[in-house]
Amino acid sequence: MVCLAVERLQLNTDIDEDDFSIPSDVKASIRCPLKQHFIEGRMSFVSPGSSAVEIAPGIVFILGAWDVTLVHQQEGVLLD
Repeated sequence: MVCLAVERLQLNTDIDEDDFSIPSDVKASIRCPLKQHFIEGRMSFVSPGSSAVEIAPGIVFILGAWDVTLVHQQEGVLLD
């Protein structure tokens, strides 16, 4: 069980763009997973050598450029 307490909430406040800036050294240190999955001019949604893994009954995780999770429900399939 997860409990969440909101002590302060401000809506429609001014946001400083600098609060969301990423320093250049951090940007340079992050590897881009999309570059690894762009093979022969086509995007690969699944990482080479990986396969789908059922992590719980009805929940399938597919490792790839977008890390997809499928949740099988009575109403259909939830794609996350």
